[in-house]
Amino acid sequence: MKLFTIGCSFTEGQGLKNQRTECYSHLLSKILNIEYYNFGGAGLSNDYIFRKVFELINSNTITKDDIIIIQWTHFIRKELIFVKDEKEWFHSIPTSFNTYSDKIIHKNNSVQCNYIDEDTIGERKLIESKNKKFLEEYNLKFLDAKYQKNTTKNYINSLYTYLEHFGYKHMHFFGWDNCVIKSIFDEKENFIKETFGGFTNTNGSDHPDKEGHKIWADFLNEKIIDSKFINPLENQLNTYQKNLYKLKVEIEEEIPNLFKNRMERLKIEFEKEIDNSNKKIRKEKEKEMEERLKKIKLKKEKEIDDRLNAKKAELENIEKELKAAVDKSKKAKTLI
Repeated sequence: MKLFTIGCSFTEGQGLKNQRTECYSHLLSKILNIEYYNFGGAGLSNDYIFRKVFELINSNTITKDDIIIIQWTHFIRKELIFVKDEKEWFHSIPTSFNTYSDKIIHKNNSVQCNYIDEDTIGERKLIESKNKKFLEEYNLKFLDAKYQKNTTKNYINSLYTYLEHFGYKHMHFFGWDNCVIKSIFDEKENFIKETFGGFTNTNGSDHPDKEGHKIWADFLNEKIIDSKFINPLENQLNTYQKNLYKLKVEIEEEIPNLFKNRMERLKIEFEKEIDNSNKKIRKEKEKEMEERLKKIKLKKEKEIDDRLNAKKAELENIEKELKAAVDKSKKAKTLI
């Protein structure tokens, strides 16, 4: 199971000191204890959001095991594509005439623009310069608010219907109050009535702050539980299993360090004693020290084994209790 968030700057985390770790996508993934991919971007449109969700589904990047969070933005925004030398570039009007490349998952598993190397900066700036006049004319002559609003409504209705029909785990909300559009799914549990900006008391055109993203992540988690997208008991069991593995790794890394530090201290003490002893005493001390080190090593190994076994037994008991609780919950649901 993975978490996918698609939206505009509200989802990207614009205004945060550290977008990657402070945005609601990251915080929600930590709560759910699952991997996440944030496809939010500043100034992006509902054209992009609709297109990107289907691209991720059609490429099998999103599966029915995953959770999809869709943040709809203002309907007036329009995405236009421009292809040059087989490279796809995009404009988002009327918010900006800037040129950008599409967001994709890179080899390091991060979501970034397709073209991020310095070699494309000049190319992007040239496209912006050449297309600016056309984009300004398009904005004045062809961008119609009523048409854009109906298009967004169609996007919402068709995407929601598709995801619901094919059994995807999906949740929708609007970024802020004045971009809300009524749809036939407004009363559905997974179509959140509250907006991100409104729920977090964000002023006007501002973006939610760090605390706002935390509040929204907690709120979305409650909605996900209510929608039964994830079983809290099974999620807790997975968390315990991951913590068990983490504890095991930490203890295994700790063993050589403990023994090494102890050996170094004993070596210093041993050398001090040798300096004040003759050869005969030195041999006796060496023998004595070897025996002491052997006993210490055996004792430490036993202590560590005991700790490992105790922790393993404790976590196995917790795992059994959680599995029993899950089985009980499933039986209860079957009886209902």
